[in-house]
Amino acid sequence: GGAFNTAQGRFNTGELSGGAANTDFALDTYSWAPLALSSYTAVVNLAEAAFVNTKVIDVNGNQMTGFDFSGPPGNGGSIPYGQPADKDAVWIEGTGHMVLAYLAAGNQAKADQYLNELDKAVYTVGVSSQALAYASNAGTAYFSGLMDSTHGALSSMCWYLFAKTGFNPLQPVPMWGIVVKNISNNSPASFLDWSVNMDLTHRWARSNQYIEFQAQPIDTRPWGVQIYTDNANAALNPRFVDPTPGITSNFDSNPAGMLEALAGVPTTFHRLDMGWKIQDSTSPVPVTVQPFSTLDNTGDPTWSFFKDKNSPAIDVNGNGTTNDPVDRPAFTPGEEYVTVKSNLGIQSASGGGFFPSLNPDYIYLEADFTPAAAQVQYKANILLEYFIQ
Repeated sequence: GGAFNTAQGRFNTGELSGGAANTDFALDTYSWAPLALSSYTAVVNLAEAAFVNTKVIDVNGNQMTGFDFSGPPGNGGSIPYGQPADKDAVWIEGTGHMVLAYLAAGNQAKADQYLNELDKAVYTVGVSSQALAYASNAGTAYFSGLMDSTHGALSSMCWYLFAKTGFNPLQPVPMWGIVVKNISNNSPASFLDWSVNMDLTHRWARSNQYIEFQAQPIDTRPWGVQIYTDNANAALNPRFVDPTPGITSNFDSNPAGMLEALAGVPTTFHRLDMGWKIQDSTSPVPVTVQPFSTLDNTGDPTWSFFKDKNSPAIDVNGNGTTNDPVDRPAFTPGEEYVTVKSNLGIQSASGGGFFPSLNPDYIYLEADFTPAAAQVQYKANILLEYFIQ
């Protein structure tokens, strides 16, 4: 027996009941080897000669080049074991396997080549949905019968998305990445800034950039990514200082937002409210509007006010308590209001639940420049932080 076929430099399909090796050819013994066992990358280079073919896709008429599944399985009688693949179809799911296998083997060019071929297999279903079939056409696979080529296949769609995002489901690793990009052309930027030309009808202005981020922890526990400022941090300049430390429940005790930054002035209480919004796409660019306010139920619930690490409970209606429905609770690590993404997806509204989303996601920022002084810089210490509950 033996799993590895030393003579041919590949893995066998398996072992027969009597202990002898099943030497049939099957694509996933080539693609899954580097994905599950990172040291076995040489087999990937043998796959093209053994499985690649070009076929017309039944569901959309496109021609694509990709990898076949196998030939008919051997039976020890009429079909001997070890027959080469018959190359009578492109196995679309398996071609997704191979994109990731090439990535695991460090061959970016081949991964890109076959990812482009996979794009040709996408077809429209109904008015606004898309899918990929299991195979290009009804060719043989390593089971009795023929591969389905006329219906959407969940397995193909999953491996297509895995390939698009470079996610290896057989050896998952945590994913975390943040890039600031310009809204104008989606190119990387060094920082977030604002171009402000205010009038009485437009209080809020959106940043010229957005934050693109990926978050994929490998953990069975509930997790999330939270956004907040840390403007009272002793190491900062400028640093927020409460002008009314004896009354911490009023608005001027809240450090959240952007701080006035004057040369030679290390502390300040002058600040601008900020808001954030998360989307699963950069299109459309969100319209700038006041975040939802519990005081008068105005504003857009898809925008949320920034909180600060040291935001106290705020007596919004001024009645001397901070436990009314309209009041703003103190910052709590991991609270839903500041959580942009969790294991359930990205936030849909101001602390109003989550919906599924694939990486990457996009955070847009805005600020209320109504109280801003002319020709003055404002700065904020913004944290985007992963947590486990």
